[in-house]
Amino acid sequence: HIQLLGSHLVDHISAGAPWVCADGCGAAGLVDDPSFTPFGIAGVVHGRHVYGTRAELENAVALSDPHASTIASLITATVGNGIADECDDETARYSVQCVIAIAKLISQGSSMRAPDYTQLSRILSSERVRDLLLGLAVTAKANRVEHLWLTAARSMPQPFRTHSLVLLGFFAYARGDQPLAEVSINEALRADPQHNVAQTVQAALRRNRRPSFIWALSEHSYQAAQLSNIRLPRHVIHSRQLR
Repeated sequence: HIQLLGSHLVDHISAGAPWVCADGCGAAGLVDDPSFTPFGIAGVVHGRHVYGTRAELENAVALSDPHASTIASLITATVGNGIADECDDETARYSVQCVIAIAKLISQGSSMRAPDYTQLSRILSSERVRDLLLGLAVTAKANRVEHLWLTAARSMPQPFRTHSLVLLGFFAYARGDQPLAEVSINEALRADPQHNVAQTVQAALRRNRRPSFIWALSEHSYQAAQLSNIRLPRHVIHSRQLR
């Protein structure tokens, strides 16, 4: 039920490239700067980097922290292979609080410290906690937590890098950034083809599902946290729910 307003033909998408009307109506013009789309402007307003090409997106999620090898050695020595014991409500509650605290630290321009990396790796080892963290995508802290996943994906060893990429892709998709979500999820699945959440997000991307689908999954996690008496930050209303 989407009304098609028009279609244009271009040989490439960049500022100043010529376009013509696809149905032969005679209209023609020049492409505006692609970075000045409503989505791009919204990204700048909210302090996010706007990526111009797929190569930039792939570079953004690449393991590129100059201290990555040191971080890997630290995590291996203190945490091990990332297999966690069962996680009770108290541990899950503390883990979510730690993620929010580390995300706040990163949002203020600070770098992650060694204890932050070891704590985050322990947190990401728990499947239950990772599922609960999906609920943060519908909260007022979503943007800063998404930035934490990007930082972790660029610096942490496997399997924590994969978990961070999946969370990054999930959060990006929830706010409508399908290109970043696709690149993140594809990179995660290359490392772990059986990752359940990554497979779910990839299926949604391939079916071109709206971000409201991801919001529904996130809200399920949000409610699961509430039932376990794990308080998450304030829930926010998704703009698409108002339409």
